[in-house]
Formats: sequence, C-alpha cells, structure tokens
Amino acid sequence: MTHDTTTRALFERVLDKLTRADGSAEALLSALALGDRDTRALAVIYALLAADAALARTFTDADLVRRDRALARDMALTLAEQADRVEADRPEAAPVTLALLELPDPAA
Repeated sequence: MTHDTTTRALFERVLDKLTRADGSAEALLSALALGDRDTRALAVIYALLAADAALARTFTDADLVRRDRALARDMALTLAEQADRVEADRPEAAPVTLALLELPDPAA
C-alpha cells in the first residue's frame, strides 16, 4: 500500500470500521456506506485487502483476528463483484464509487 496521506487515511478508516463491525458484513457495509460513499470502490477494496495483510502481520492467529481477516476478504470480494457489474453495465460510470454499489442505506 502506498503511504500517501489520502491512502493511509482510507486504510485507517477501513481498518477501524472492520474491527468495529464485530464480524458482521452488514455492519461493515453500513459503516462504509455512511462515511465513504464518494470513495472509489477499488480504493476501498485495496484498503480491505491491506487491512487483512496488516492484521496477519501484526497479530497472532486469534479468533477475532481470523474473523476480521475473513470479513475483510469477503467484503473485498463482494465490492469487487458489484463494482465489476456496474462498470460492465455502465462503462461511463468509471471510476465506480461506493455510492453506485448496492450498499445498505445508512439512514434506514
């Protein structure tokens, strides 16, 4: 992961939301939808995979770490699939942001 200020800030936000989601995909998606809707989906996917790697490097293989790492990978795959579908159907939408994906409405 590059360490420019914007990328690092996104990584830290995603890691924080990941660890606060308590293993819930819905909670993580809602948290991402609430704060990062205008962020490129690819940047969030990258941050999720970087969070997975950082957790693997930093912590022992405890249950909570395994849970959060699996959630990061699952969310990265989910977002990648949705972003790919949007970009295939609407090439003019590139770059795809989280606002264009099927995320839960944080206001609901």
